[in-house]
Amino acid sequence: MSIFSQLLSEYMKQKKIQTYRLAQYCGYDRGNMYKIINGKRNPPGKEFVEKVAGYMHLTPLEKTKLYEAYQISIVGYDIYYRRKAVLEFLTEVDAGRELDFALQPIRAEQGFEMEDKTFMLLEGRHAVRSALMYMTADETHQSEGHIRMLLQPESDFLASILAMCSNSGIQTRVDHIFCLDDTNKATGKDKNYNLTCLKNILPLYHYNYEYQTWYYYGYIPGQNQMFALFPYMVLTSGYACILTADLKKGYLTKEPKMLKMLSEIFENCHSHASRFASLADSANHAAEQMAFLSATFSERSTGYSLQMEPCFMPVLTKEILQKYVRKDLPGREIFLVQLQDYTRQLAKQKMIYICSMEGILRFLQNGKIPEIPDGLYEIPSVSDRIQIVKALLAPERATRLRILKNSIGNTETPVYLYITPKIGTLRLPLAIDQMVNLQIQETGMLEAFYDFCENLDEEMFYSFEEAEQIVEEEMKDGDWKTE
Repeated sequence: MSIFSQLLSEYMKQKKIQTYRLAQYCGYDRGNMYKIINGKRNPPGKEFVEKVAGYMHLTPLEKTKLYEAYQISIVGYDIYYRRKAVLEFLTEVDAGRELDFALQPIRAEQGFEMEDKTFMLLEGRHAVRSALMYMTADETHQSEGHIRMLLQPESDFLASILAMCSNSGIQTRVDHIFCLDDTNKATGKDKNYNLTCLKNILPLYHYNYEYQTWYYYGYIPGQNQMFALFPYMVLTSGYACILTADLKKGYLTKEPKMLKMLSEIFENCHSHASRFASLADSANHAAEQMAFLSATFSERSTGYSLQMEPCFMPVLTKEILQKYVRKDLPGREIFLVQLQDYTRQLAKQKMIYICSMEGILRFLQNGKIPEIPDGLYEIPSVSDRIQIVKALLAPERATRLRILKNSIGNTETPVYLYITPKIGTLRLPLAIDQMVNLQIQETGMLEAFYDFCENLDEEMFYSFEEAEQIVEEEMKDGDWKTE
């Protein structure tokens, strides 16, 4: 039996529903209804599920569970929960908000010293935390500090031991290796483990680090703690710490031969690991930012741009750019040429642009162009905003623009996703007027984001005619026109 048929049978038994009456109400053959109830056939569609739920007087929670079971029966358990995990990631991720915890003042434990010892046994989380904080504090004050970690991304723990670097004034190099799930299957509480790893490391890009992430596929230590022994390791120039999977016990040493051996082990692991995500060094510089995003779409394969605020760059004319790029901007003429080249390049790509109606209406109200950093351009006039939106909704763009009825995520701290089957870029807000660009290189994550964009439910979108009507009404009656 399928998960849908099991749940349907359970509801029918609880509510004493007769198969014949249910089939009759749904306008469905009784023999086929039996096949659905017995899991020998999938339900024919959403309308059928709606009718079943209506006839049985299901509560909102029961209806949600039945619809979820229908989706799982159609696409499979793992694909359903992978798509759900991507939606939750895009909805919930807010690196700036997560930093509220990570940026709290954190100091190494008072009185922690190794004195003249060459090693120390660590018992309990407090001792492990103190040792790691001590190591980190020492290394982040070195002129060429280098921290190497073989450690799963435990968000609060990892943020705690690295947070002090933000106050040192010296950029420390961090090489972070962790294990990813190679199955793309849903794990604990139906979560996608690899997406959880990405979410947990995002706040660390805020700090004053040269932070690089690496991954390998294999046995995830924390999922079977009893037999993992000492799977984790943190190295600095002066100390080495090996840790149990539950982070409750460890061994801290500064003995040179031990440091050398563990360093060689780490470098061997490093040589077999792959880059997880690359950080754009100049994410706030407009020209560098455009070059970085252009690399995402250097190939002519179909891709998706998912951002709640529309991507207006393909429809910005030379005249509009000349008119609104600040006249006093240093290097203005070069920047204008770069913008025009960028708009032409986007126009050539096989891109499908996904945005929200809320984002379009917000642009009409505030005139902000998300691809161009604030301060480099003046806000377009009301009449020009209207012309830009009309160009966005031109009939020839109907097959390349999809407009969501409801925004995904927080439009105040938006996430921008640019994805093809081979490469992807995430733009995320870290703080006010600060963005980070991450180039996603792990194949399972690329597939998850691309599959999500490719298979969004058609019911989530307005038809082009509906969108045009809503925008026309807003252009006619919007209060912002009096500004």
